[in-house]
Amino acid sequence: MANQEDSVQLENFEEEAILLILKGNTLGAIEELEKAMAIEKHWYHLYVKASWLHSLPEENIDEISSIIQEGFSRFPDQLFWFLYIRTDLRHFEAVRLAAANLQNLEVSLSQLLEAQKDINLAIYELQERPQIIKVTLDNPPELFSLVFHGKEMNEVFKKVNDTKLEIISVHQTISMAKYVFDTENRINIRIDKQEVLMQSEKMRTIEILGFFTAIIAFIILIGNVAFKTTYNEAMPILGGLSLVLILFVTVASLVTSKFYRYRDILKDVRSWLAFLLIIILSFLVWFSQREQQNPNAPSTNGIQSQAVEVLDKEEMN
Repeated sequence: MANQEDSVQLENFEEEAILLILKGNTLGAIEELEKAMAIEKHWYHLYVKASWLHSLPEENIDEISSIIQEGFSRFPDQLFWFLYIRTDLRHFEAVRLAAANLQNLEVSLSQLLEAQKDINLAIYELQERPQIIKVTLDNPPELFSLVFHGKEMNEVFKKVNDTKLEIISVHQTISMAKYVFDTENRINIRIDKQEVLMQSEKMRTIEILGFFTAIIAFIILIGNVAFKTTYNEAMPILGGLSLVLILFVTVASLVTSKFYRYRDILKDVRSWLAFLLIIILSFLVWFSQREQQNPNAPSTNGIQSQAVEVLDKEEMN
């Protein structure tokens, strides 16, 4: 127990804390309160400190929980007050989490369930030990000028029951929000799957159309080349056209494919096939230009015409 001098200092620190909290200086009030607690720690010191920390905008959940646990262990006769403030803390945290991010709805519902357990235990304390609570209400400590100060027992019962109803209402609201959120997620997943299937079908359709277009064009070109050139001249032309058509179909299938990153294109076999076709076509173009730049080189037509002339001379002889 504190001696008379300590008791005077204790009262001074408590009065200074009250003045600071009335001025809105919560941090200063907590500092004065901690000085009082260093002399002698009462249950209402812990309750008030937890309440003031709860009013600050910073995250103090762990510290408040530690203070409440200390209140449970050191002052079991005042269990009601610490149950009530923990109910308020869990209620507040559940609403804050739900409002911050819809991903937190599961955690928020868990907090509300714990808050319901606490408020039920608080109601049990009111019913089983009303005299202890009534003594505190009739002669409250000067520092205990918070939510229950100056209230009668029936008012306390009403306030606790109202808190319980509010928690149940918030729980139902968040449960409905979670149901809507989960349903929306399931619908979005199905939509994404359908979009992937549609994209895949679109790609296949374009590939098939490109393939048949290439075949038709190739057949027409074969007919035109067959009437205008010899076999030896037609083969390089038809080979080059075939490579161009294959390159067209390959690039078309790549363009219609869905890639989440550009570097994923390089992992696709079609990209390397298109690259190889471009190299082969480039070589054919280069080889064709080289032949055109060397007109003295014997061509297939020249050889054939010389052979025909030799045959004609032999027939005339």
